[in-house]
Amino acid sequence: MPFAGTGAGWGDAKTVVPTALYDAYDRRGLLRRHYPAMGAWVEFTAGRLDAGGTWSGNAQLGDWLDLSAPPEDPARATPPPQTCCALALKFAVAPAAEREAVGDALAALVHANGGRNATGFLGTRSSTVR
Repeated sequence: MPFAGTGAGWGDAKTVVPTALYDAYDRRGLLRRHYPAMGAWVEFTAGRLDAGGTWSGNAQLGDWLDLSAPPEDPARATPPPQTCCALALKFAVAPAAEREAVGDALAALVHANGGRNATGFLGTRSSTVR
């Protein structure tokens, strides 16, 4: 099976990275070279969506990076709460009536962490860009 063992976020790099390089450097050849694989990834993910449009049925790694997990035991990692708040705001998962509270919770988490971001790679942009 193509793309076996992959999931959202990680596999999405197949479309995001070539597009970002094209946007930054106008490298049409690079985009042209990767376009067939980009299309294959989109078709693969579309085939995994359930009736509600959610990719389900296999494990998703998500934003697993936990900077506070002990280096000797990274399995103790938990989804970073900052990421949960940032993505809930970015993708309007948090109901409108709760968005301010979620934003306040994100600010409190960053403050409690000495003003440092503690998201994984999926949540970093959502937590730092307005």
